[in-house]
Amino acid sequence: MKTPLLSALMARLLSKASLAQERSTAARHLQYFGYAMVDCGYDDPLDDDTKTNYLAEVAPFSNIAQLCIYQPTDNIVDRLAGMSQSGVKAMLAIPDILFNGVPDSSTGSGVRFTLRADYKARWNQLIMTNQGADLSAIAAFYLADEPTWNGIAFADLRTASDMIKRTFPRIPIALIEAWPAIDTLRVPRSVDWIGFDHYGIARPATDAGYLDELARLKNKRSRREQKILITLEARWLPDYAAIGIQAADMAAVATSYYDLAQSDRAVIGLLGFLWAGGLDNPTELGARELPANVLAEHQRIGKLITGK
Repeated sequence: MKTPLLSALMARLLSKASLAQERSTAARHLQYFGYAMVDCGYDDPLDDDTKTNYLAEVAPFSNIAQLCIYQPTDNIVDRLAGMSQSGVKAMLAIPDILFNGVPDSSTGSGVRFTLRADYKARWNQLIMTNQGADLSAIAAFYLADEPTWNGIAFADLRTASDMIKRTFPRIPIALIEAWPAIDTLRVPRSVDWIGFDHYGIARPATDAGYLDELARLKNKRSRREQKILITLEARWLPDYAAIGIQAADMAAVATSYYDLAQSDRAVIGLLGFLWAGGLDNPTELGARELPANVLAEHQRIGKLITGK
C-alpha cells in the first residue's frame, strides 16, 4: 500500500515527466515568456502589501520581465543582477528617457509624444550611471509603447532606435503598437521585435479579426528578420463578463495565445499584460489576482517555453 507521502511524490514525478514530454514537442522559436510592469515602481492596489517588484513571484515560470527606467540617474545595476540571478532577462523600458508627451486631441491616445531635445544627453547619462551593468541580463530595450497611437513621428522613432542600436548593436529593440494604429505604423529597420495589443479577445488563435491584425502587423516589418512579440492578455476587467468572459475563462484565453504563438515561427515570445492589477482600472484584476486555474495555465505555458 502506498503511503500518502509516496503517492504525492509519485504524482509530482509524473507531473514533471508529463511537462518534460510536452516541453520536448514545444516550438523552439518561442524563446520568452513573462510580464509587463514586474519591476516598474508600481504597487498593486488590490493587495495589502507595499510591493513594487514582483520578480520573486514570476521568476519560477518566466524568463523576461519589464524593468522600467524613468530618469537617466536611475541606477539599475543591482536590479539587473537580481533578474539575472533569478534566470530572468529584462525588457528594459526606456520611453521616459527619450520622449515626452503633451495633450493632443488629434492622436489616438489624446497625448502626443516627441523626441526630447536632450535625448542624447539623457541617454549618455543613463549609460554612465550604469557602468558595470550586466548587459547579458537585458533581453531587449523597450523603445516605445503604442508609438503611432501616441503620435510619435516616424523620424523621431527611427532616430531614437538608430541611436540605441549604434550603442548596443547586439541587444534587440522592441515596440508594441495599439491595434487601431497598425495600418499607419512604420517600423525602423533598427527595431528587432514588434507587437500589438488588442484586449478582450476570447480566442485569438481562431479569431478572424485578431488574425487579420496580426497579418497586417507582420506586413509592416521593414526587415524579414524582425520577430513578433505577442501581447498575451493576462488581466481581467469586470466589463468582460458582458461579452461572456469570466475571470476563470482567462485560462482558455492564455491557452489560445500560446497555441497561436506556437504555430507561428515568426513569434519570439509572449509578454503578458499584466501581472499586478489595478493599473488601468481600479477593478482590473492582474494575473496574480486571477483564479487558481488561470495561474496554473500561465505557469504551465511559462515552463514549457522557458524550460524552468
